[in-house]
Amino acid sequence: NNKGEFQFAGELTVFSALLPRHEFGSYQGPGLSGDNDLVAYRTSRTRPIVTIVTQPVAIAVQRWERSARGFMAVGAGAVVVITLLSGLVWRSLRAREAARRLRDEAQARVARSQQEMAVVMKSVQELLFRTDADGAITFVNARWSALQGTDAGHAIGRPLRNLVLPESSAAVQALFRPGPDVGTRSTQARVMTPAGRALLLDVAV
Repeated sequence: NNKGEFQFAGELTVFSALLPRHEFGSYQGPGLSGDNDLVAYRTSRTRPIVTIVTQPVAIAVQRWERSARGFMAVGAGAVVVITLLSGLVWRSLRAREAARRLRDEAQARVARSQQEMAVVMKSVQELLFRTDADGAITFVNARWSALQGTDAGHAIGRPLRNLVLPESSAAVQALFRPGPDVGTRSTQARVMTPAGRALLLDVAV
């Protein structure tokens, strides 16, 4: 050996403690260099030969550090990517939660408005209606039942001109005649109640 610590290779731990109980193995300890080495050995099954490989621990550590730098760089890059992706996911979740909260608030406002409108529709004494562009009724309030004695559903889909007396039909239909937007259109129309009473109504569209 280089430093003279072993006069014979037989003084190695391989020969003094491990063989012949173990045919192969490795350990850290005094090696052929006389320093703290990594030692690996294997015996031949057919010949009286022992193969021994030693390397100083310091050199092995340096080699590991050089190879570990690449893995550390890759690992650091992976951590950065994961951090960025996590930030994007977190922002996406926050945006989704904010959108859901705004949607819920909007739906709650619509529900409150509908409830308030329903209360108003029930409380007013005027006959309120909604029609399509041709004048067919799509909604009437509860005042319809008081005037006609039937459920409001009976009016849905019927042209408004058919619900007044014949002499008022043309004037009512004229309210829905296509033309320039002139704001509110109004006329007077006569209707007959189930009790045979004629009423003169001011109709505004």
